Amino acid sequence: MWKSFQFFERHLVQGEQGGPHPFFQDINVTCTSSGRGRLVLGDAEGRIHSIDRNLNPLTWDAYEHRVTHVHQLKLRNILVAVGNDKEDMDNTSIKFFNMDRIDVDGPHLLRMLRITKTQVVPITCLAVKEDLTEVVVGMCNGAVVSIQGDLLRDRTPRQKLLHQPGGSEMVTGLSYTSQEAATLYCVTNTKCLAFSQNDQRRFIDEHKGADVNCVAYSDEQELILADDQGVFVYELDGRGSCFGFEGNKKMLLWFRSYLCVISAQDGPNPLDSLQIYDLSNKFVAFNGSFERVTHIVAEWGSIFVLTADRRLYRLEEKDTRTKLETLFKKNHYAVAINLALRTNYDVIEIYREYGNHLYDKKDYDGAMTQYLKTIGTAHSPSRLEPSYVIRKFLDAQRIHNLTSYLQKLHEENLANSDHTTLLLNCYTKLKDVKKLNEFVQDSKLNFEIETAIRVCRQAGYHEHALFLARKHHEHNWYLKIMLEDLQKYSEALRYMYTLDFFECEKNLKKYGKALITAIPAETTQLLMELCTSYKQRLAGGAMSSASTTKAGLAKRTSNTAIPTSHGDAKALAKPPGDKTIVSSLLEKVGVEVDNEPDVVEIEELRFDEDDLSSDVALGGSSSNLHATPEDFFHVFVDQPDWLIIFLEYLIKATKPSSTTVDTLFELYLATCGEEDCKELERRGTGALPLVAESPLSAGPTIVGEDPEMPPLATPSDPLMRQALDRGREENFHSEEERDRRRQAAMTILKDPRVTFDQDHVLMLCKQHHFKEGTLHMLEKLKLYEEILVYYRELGEYNNVVKTCQRFGDAEPNLWKAALTYFVECDPASCQEELAEVLSNIDRRNLMPPLMVIDVLSRQPNITLSVIQEYISRRLQQQNQWIQEDEKQIKTYMEETEKMRQEINELKTSARVFQLHKCTSCSVPLDLPAVHFLCMHSFHQRCLNENETECPRCASKNRKILDIKRSLDGQVAQHERFAKQLDGASDGFTTVAEFFGRGLFSPSQMSS
Repeated sequence: MWKSFQFFERHLVQGEQGGPHPFFQDINVTCTSSGRGRLVLGDAEGRIHSIDRNLNPLTWDAYEHRVTHVHQLKLRNILVAVGNDKEDMDNTSIKFFNMDRIDVDGPHLLRMLRITKTQVVPITCLAVKEDLTEVVVGMCNGAVVSIQGDLLRDRTPRQKLLHQPGGSEMVTGLSYTSQEAATLYCVTNTKCLAFSQNDQRRFIDEHKGADVNCVAYSDEQELILADDQGVFVYELDGRGSCFGFEGNKKMLLWFRSYLCVISAQDGPNPLDSLQIYDLSNKFVAFNGSFERVTHIVAEWGSIFVLTADRRLYRLEEKDTRTKLETLFKKNHYAVAINLALRTNYDVIEIYREYGNHLYDKKDYDGAMTQYLKTIGTAHSPSRLEPSYVIRKFLDAQRIHNLTSYLQKLHEENLANSDHTTLLLNCYTKLKDVKKLNEFVQDSKLNFEIETAIRVCRQAGYHEHALFLARKHHEHNWYLKIMLEDLQKYSEALRYMYTLDFFECEKNLKKYGKALITAIPAETTQLLMELCTSYKQRLAGGAMSSASTTKAGLAKRTSNTAIPTSHGDAKALAKPPGDKTIVSSLLEKVGVEVDNEPDVVEIEELRFDEDDLSSDVALGGSSSNLHATPEDFFHVFVDQPDWLIIFLEYLIKATKPSSTTVDTLFELYLATCGEEDCKELERRGTGALPLVAESPLSAGPTIVGEDPEMPPLATPSDPLMRQALDRGREENFHSEEERDRRRQAAMTILKDPRVTFDQDHVLMLCKQHHFKEGTLHMLEKLKLYEEILVYYRELGEYNNVVKTCQRFGDAEPNLWKAALTYFVECDPASCQEELAEVLSNIDRRNLMPPLMVIDVLSRQPNITLSVIQEYISRRLQQQNQWIQEDEKQIKTYMEETEKMRQEINELKTSARVFQLHKCTSCSVPLDLPAVHFLCMHSFHQRCLNENETECPRCASKNRKILDIKRSLDGQVAQHERFAKQLDGASDGFTTVAEFFGRGLFSPSQMSS
């Protein structure tokens, strides 16, 4: 039984005054047609009425007697009509009217044709090709006549009899399937036929026909027939579906996707019923009764019904939303979905309502089927929030449905990190390892890799987490799981060898401390290679090259047992602060989860051919890159001995930086003392004992070893091999090793090829009380006074004197400092050293005697015997200097007196020039001659013009004048005077020197 709805509203077409429209009351309609926005009616008086949407008619006299058929073309605005100008059939004609050209008496008549091929009998049906190349008429005697050609231009179009008349057969329907195929349906009251383009006849059904007006044609070019038994659908290849609609069928009409059927009702009242069927969805869209129906036609999106009492009814289809609401109220969701799909209506909301309906009925599988349809695609995402569905299926009993929904989200690339977390959580809760394997191996799925790895790791499925990390090059996650969860140190280190330089460097900075603690020798080897000549390794230990190599994760051992701990699902949720709607619901997933570890069999995980094609880089570029050693110092925090081995190798193999040398030097000093070694032993800096493995051999493992991972090979560099062998001996704290490190520290300081921060190294030497290194650095930095202070702090009097003897010439103030130091010491313990200092001060004349006496006077315990020799020697020397000064003063006074007498003579007495020869040319003098006071005479011709100075004495005089000017200039340089006075050992001598230069002369004093 088909469901019945009222999807059409029935209205009577009324006039301005109300009641039935008077226009239709005045005409006797014989035929109808529609198209191009107009209704076309033909009446018994030969008139044709073309009515627009506002029911304004265009009426003209097409025939003198009767119009039997009208047909409005769809592609061209041409109306084809059949009618009679007289009552006899001989005057039947076919007329073509141009509806775009309106003359005075109506539309322009383009052509009129008459049928001549057969006996003219009443025409029952008409079919016209849209291109007007053929018109076909069917007659009441069963004849079918085709008129072919250019119907508007050919003078005499060709007429052809397609079907011979016979018996009581009558043609009841004609229609073309399409313009391309040009197949003609022909229906009689006894059979169905089809004529091809070349007029070949083919029977569709030889035993089934239909009456006039009981033939319709669907939009899919299907032929629909109706009789008292039902409705039958035909295609060109034969009968299709059929529907058992009972009743005496009078008319059929195809409207959009509906079939309108008018049937005569039984009973005393002459009523006809109208049913509108939706054949695809199998429901009745309208059911109503009318007075005897004479015609039915569709236009303007409505159905028009004309009854015998000349009333016109209009059936308007309700809007889609209204129809859907009706269906929702009756829970007919399947019908609503089909209706929405047909009308391009948004169907997502219907799926949601349908899913909610099934969910309320406890049909969870059916509800999930509908919810799955709400998922859109990456290009057309759904407007239904996934959390709406997820919230409904979080109970443990419905987790299978939730899993299917989450899988669909991932297949459509619409999942976020929360969805991935929830899906993997469902897999682990269900222990569905097969699904989990398919998920991680499906290369078509698009999901957040880090989220998937994190969930698998937290759920205990380390094998799957490692698979994803290796496949998608999440090296950080791979190493984190290997080291923190599985403690597979050797395999993690082997994995690092497969990484390119930059990835290996980055991850070694992060995980180097754990590796150096567990397997120090192997990790140190990798660090050495990374800082010198790192080469990426491929499977089997081969070095990477430019050849293309398949780089895939090893085939995991089949059916490997993995202990997994399924704890509270809170661990799978995101951290606080990153919660979404889905995240807030994750806690519910872990309800009734067994907390005991389970053994889950993992099926073999395999990579596709190209899964990891980019995992192996070409080794040519890596060999030219070198890591910075300083970046890895932090990984040796608890392994100073291995850091020493690492740095010693770098100093031998490369040109180290000053920071590297400083660090190695500091380590030497920090570990070469006995107390330092005891402290290291107390802290326990040796390698941690491992349960899982030994450094080079595989021990008890949690997961199977990767057979394609490169082995940890012995280094080919002899320096590296020697360094690592020494480290494996673990003889770090022996006396022999401490002596070696002290010697190595001094070797660093003395090697001119090694660069280091000298100030920093000096500080380290002092901090660690490294005497030999401290003295060496102070001497290298020429900090001689610091050496003196250092010996002074140690109380080594003899070394204080030796320091002054070694560096006293370069730094005379050392003797002064030594004098001050010994004065502050006990005089009884350093009399010899004090005497030596006084002797050198006296010999070098570093301090005036009064200053020395002043310094010595600060120590009340110094006896006269200590300084007697110094004072006697200084007094004798002072007497000698006085005698020399008095003698020189006497000489200067005599020379000064002589000069004064000579000047006086020049001023008061005449000079007699007794030279007879020219000083320049040695020729006897003749007049004119020039005589100078220096007693030189010249011919005037031997002198230059305007020369007023003796040529022989000019250079000497000029030299003296230059010296005088220089001295006068120096006198004015007061800063230089003050500087020399501060740095002079004898300030009086400096003052006397500048006094002699005229520092305090009247001219200088006035300036």
